[in-house]
Amino acid sequence: MRLLRRTLLKNVFMGTVIFILIFYVVRLSRVGYEKDNLYMSGSTKARTRGTGSSNTATTQRTTTRLKKHRATELRAKFFIAFSFGDQLTRATESLLALAALARYGSRSVAVLFVKDSKFHGTNIGQTAGTLSRYFDLNALNQKLDSYGYGLLKGWTHFQQRCNQSLDVLLNVLTQGGSSHARLSNSQRQLLNKTGWTPCFSDLQQTGDRFKGFNINQTICIDPEMLTSAELLESDVLRDSSCVGFVEWRGIGNGRCHFSLSSDKVPSPFSVRHEVPFSRKLVQAAQEFAVKQLGDSYISVHIRSE
Repeated sequence: MRLLRRTLLKNVFMGTVIFILIFYVVRLSRVGYEKDNLYMSGSTKARTRGTGSSNTATTQRTTTRLKKHRATELRAKFFIAFSFGDQLTRATESLLALAALARYGSRSVAVLFVKDSKFHGTNIGQTAGTLSRYFDLNALNQKLDSYGYGLLKGWTHFQQRCNQSLDVLLNVLTQGGSSHARLSNSQRQLLNKTGWTPCFSDLQQTGDRFKGFNINQTICIDPEMLTSAELLESDVLRDSSCVGFVEWRGIGNGRCHFSLSSDKVPSPFSVRHEVPFSRKLVQAAQEFAVKQLGDSYISVHIRSE
C-alpha cells in the first residue's frame, strides 16, 4: 500500500514537471514568434518609412523639376532676326550661328518665314511659308539640341511670350549690310569705347515701332569691337526676354565676330551640311528627276546678280 502511494506520488510529480516543461516550451516558442513578428513588423515599418521617404523625395524632385520647367516657360527668352541679308545657303549658316549664339543666354530662336530662298523674321505675304517648307524642323531641333544650341520655337509660342513687343532691338553695324544708324558724338564715342551704344535705327518707323513691333530700346553694335557672346548677354541684353536683330548676317568677314565654338560645342560651319531638308521637298525633287529628267542629265546652276 505504501509502495503504491509512493508510485502514485512519483507519477503525479513527474506529470506536473512534464506539464510545466511543456507550458514553458510553448510559452518560449510563442514569445520567440512574437519577437520575430515584432522584428518583421518593425522591418516592414522601417521599409515602409524608407519607401515613403524615397517616394517623398521622388515627388519633391519631380515637383522641383516641374517648378523649374514652369519657371523656364515663364522666363522663356527669344531671338528673332527680321532679315538675314543672304539667300538660302549663307542664310542657313547664319541661322545656325544665331542658334549657337542663343545658347549663351538660354534662348530660343523664333521660327522664320521663307520665300524665294530668302529668310524673313515676319510673314511677308500669302506666298511665304514657314521654315518647315525647306527643312524638317523636328529633326533640325534634335540636331540643334545635340549640338548644345538654342532651339527653334514656333511663331505662336514666341508671340505668347513677347506679344508683338521687343525689350531690345539690336542693330549690328556691319560692312555691306543694310543696317544704318544716326549717332550723336557721345554715342559714337561710347560705341568706339565699349562696342555698343543706345541708338536709333534709320530703319525704325515713326513712333518707335519696327515692322509692327513695339520697341523698348534700340542698341547699336560694332561687330569689330563687341566679339564676346558672354558680354553681349551680361552687359548689353542684361537678361532681356525678347530680343530682335534688325539684320543678322551671321559670323565672318564683314559680319559679327562672336566666338561660338568650344571644346564641347561644334562650330556652326562644321554642322551646316547636316541640316535635314523637308521630306516633302526631297520627295518633290525625286519625283521631278524621275518624271522630267530621266536616267541621265546634267545639272547647271547659274547665279546672276
